[in-house]
Amino acid sequence: MRIALLSAMFVMLSLWEYCSYFYRLRCLPYTAGFLNFAVIQWVIIGLNLIRFYGWVHGVVALFIAMFFLQYVAHFTLGLLYNFAFGESPLWPLALFSLSVCVCAILTVLSFFLDVSVSLKLPMTTNAYLILIGSLLATLFVRRQVVYWKNITVLGFYCETPELYLRHARVYNVISWVLLFVLFVVGNWLRDFTPWLFFIVILAATLAGKLKATHQYRRILREMLESDALDTDERERISRQLSKSASELLDEKRRLNRMMSGKF
Repeated sequence: MRIALLSAMFVMLSLWEYCSYFYRLRCLPYTAGFLNFAVIQWVIIGLNLIRFYGWVHGVVALFIAMFFLQYVAHFTLGLLYNFAFGESPLWPLALFSLSVCVCAILTVLSFFLDVSVSLKLPMTTNAYLILIGSLLATLFVRRQVVYWKNITVLGFYCETPELYLRHARVYNVISWVLLFVLFVVGNWLRDFTPWLFFIVILAATLAGKLKATHQYRRILREMLESDALDTDERERISRQLSKSASELLDEKRRLNRMMSGKF
C-alpha cells in the first residue's frame, strides 16, 4: 500500500507541475478549483510523508518534494504529458483532480489498514475498511455526476466542467464502475448486498438532484436582485422558485425534448 500511495503521489505531483505551467500562462480554466486541489495535494503529501518517515524526515522529504521532486517529474512524466496532451490543459487538469481524489482515498485506506495491522485485526475488518472507502468514493463521484447532469438539464452549462459536456458518457461509466466495485466488495462480505448497492444509488442520485436544484434556485434568487429585470421576468422567476425539484426537472426535460424535436 505504501509503494502504491507513494507512486500515486508522484503522479499527482507531476500532473500538478504540468498544470502549473498553464496556470502561469493564465490559460488554465477553473483556476479556483485548481488552487483548492493544489492545497489538498500538499496536505496529502505532507501527512503521508510525516506518517511514513516521522516528523523530522517527513518534513525534510516534503521540502524536497516541493522544491526538487517537481523538476524530476517535469523531465520524466512531464515529457510524456507534453507528447500526449500537447497544448490542451483540459485533460491534465481533469487527471490532476482525479489523482487528488485517488490519493485521498488511498490515504484513508492506508491509515485504517495500518491501524488494523497494529491492532492485529482480522482480514474481515480490512475488507470492511475497503468497503467504507469504496462507499465514500462511490457516493461522491455518483452524486457529482448526477449533479452535473441535472444542472445541465436546468440550462446552466457554465456550472458544468467542459470535459463533462464533451464526454458525459465517460463520467457515467466511471461512476458505474465504482458502483460495480462496491457491489463486488459487498458481495464478498455477504452482509449488505444488494440493499447497500441500491441505497447508495438512491442516496447519490437524490443528493445530486437536490444539489442541482438548490444551485438553480440560488442563481435565480441572485437574478431577482438585479434591477434590470422587468415585472414579467420577475413573475416568471418567482413561479420557477415556487416549484418542487421534480417539477423543475420534468418541465426542463420536456422543454429540451421539444426544442430538439423529440416529442
